[in-house]
Amino acid sequence: MKQLPTDPLILELLPEFVDTWIADINEQFTPLCEAKDKDNFYRLAHTLKGSGFQFGIDEIWDLK
Repeated sequence: MKQLPTDPLILELLPEFVDTWIADINEQFTPLCEAKDKDNFYRLAHTLKGSGFQFGIDEIWDLK
């Protein structure tokens, strides 16, 4: 398993990022799935994956 980033700024921002990420999933993914809105679902997933990558969460790229 890969270690978390050690950059102090990243470590400071990571909890807020995770909280926001979870909120986005709870608030946006379910309605998009229920509406079968594939285009906006893909956009949101792409945005979340890109954000995760910026925080050093490389494994997020494996999600499909």
